[in-house]
Amino acid sequence: MPVYNHASLDSKLFFLKHHAEIESADTIIIGSSMALNNVNGVLLEDSSVIVDKVVNLSAWSMKCSYFLPIVKGIVRYGNVKRVIYPAQYFDFTPGQEAEGINSETAFGYLSRNPVDTFLYVLRSSKNLINLIDQFQDWHYFTDPKTYAYLVYDRTGGNQLDINQDTANPHRWGEIDSYTLAPFKKESLNCLQKLADMSQEHQFDLIFIVQPFRKTVVSANPELKNIMIEFDKQTKNILKFNNTYHINAHNLLNLDDSHFADKSHLNIKGANVKTRKLAEIIRNIDSP
Repeated sequence: MPVYNHASLDSKLFFLKHHAEIESADTIIIGSSMALNNVNGVLLEDSSVIVDKVVNLSAWSMKCSYFLPIVKGIVRYGNVKRVIYPAQYFDFTPGQEAEGINSETAFGYLSRNPVDTFLYVLRSSKNLINLIDQFQDWHYFTDPKTYAYLVYDRTGGNQLDINQDTANPHRWGEIDSYTLAPFKKESLNCLQKLADMSQEHQFDLIFIVQPFRKTVVSANPELKNIMIEFDKQTKNILKFNNTYHINAHNLLNLDDSHFADKSHLNIKGANVKTRKLAEIIRNIDSP
């Protein structure tokens, strides 16, 4: 249902409404494509004796502020033990979000609130032309070799089947003004609110700084400095006993074979990262 003229968000809300059991999730993943493509929820469930039910809420370009009401609603079910948030500095820079997004109404729709469901359906009826446009492009959304892949596994995530040979050259290595746009420190207030929420509702918050291609970082001192500052600022926020800051860029030290472009992992990279995440969760939950 094309509510937001945003194919990734519209399809994700449809998936969550009809195919996910958000009420029983003990592990939720939030974020932009940094989270959608870069954590293998099925592998996390299958490789961990601690993680039982994963639901990936992520969609392209989604900012932290969008997820706050939805996370708050889901944790009230009482089953969420951990929230995983993979991100990079550009997730906290000014950028276009889905127009007119109302995440509180979206959660009402997901939780089958009749009023919010009616409002959701009413709004979708205004965007039927966009539905036709999205349908015409559906072959693009169903191909894991594109950056627009929207076929989800049982947890709501997916992985990109792209490597250096098939990657878009611009996305693979070019640095533009968007890439170098410095993150806004005030945008990190949302991360602080998420950390505060983890205290109120007693769940673990695992924040993961997303890996970047090493050759791109080493060749661009300005980019490297932005990443260092982002790591420092986010680490300063996550100081509660149940908040965890994981710099996967430094920890995993991945080579180019793990990437779909300069900042997105491919299937191989996502699986390496997910296995390390399962190990981290096991260590967190160990007495």
